[in-house]
Amino acid sequence: MLSKTITTLLLLFTLNQLSAQFTIGVHGGVNASTINTHGPVTAFYPEPEAQVHYFAGINTAYQLCNKWSAGLDVDYAVRGVGYEVTGDADANALSNSRRKNLDITPKVSYQLFKNLDLNFGVYCSFLQRHEVQIGDSDDWIEPFATYYSKTDVGLAPGLRYQIGRFSLLASGQLGLKKMATISFTGENGEEIGERHEKNRALQIGLGYRIFRNEE
Repeated sequence: MLSKTITTLLLLFTLNQLSAQFTIGVHGGVNASTINTHGPVTAFYPEPEAQVHYFAGINTAYQLCNKWSAGLDVDYAVRGVGYEVTGDADANALSNSRRKNLDITPKVSYQLFKNLDLNFGVYCSFLQRHEVQIGDSDDWIEPFATYYSKTDVGLAPGLRYQIGRFSLLASGQLGLKKMATISFTGENGEEIGERHEKNRALQIGLGYRIFRNEE
């Protein structure tokens, strides 16, 4: 009987310690996104311009020791770019493009100061939907065949400043994978080159911890 009581008390103590080290929260905000391009520029595919969209999701963290923790963010994020088209190509040229993604970001955090954490993560993004606008149209449509990869991976450094249960966060996305490869041909069908695109984004938002560590 005594051994069972001791075992139960130890189990309750362990669960209490684990709950004190684990946090879960929600966050959301805006992201300014663009794409890093390498390759030819044409009237139909000019240089991209950054646009602002949004993201929202949940985050978890587990305290490993005094200053280090590990966590996982899961976000629904919209990223995209705009194009300034000129000349005779206006009516049929691509003017805006956006990608709706599910992002999974495992990360580690280091506490620089009492309320400020430095985060370093690796994101894996799963494309849910690709939409474009053509010419002056306000309608978003799905292209007949998307040229974006279904997955994207990259680095995700960031900062998080805690204010009680609330937090201010800023993080970046530096894509390492070519998420799109577009081939260009001349008037006679000859190939004139390929254009590669990689993700670049800056996210700024607000978070709220539903459960938090005991002080």
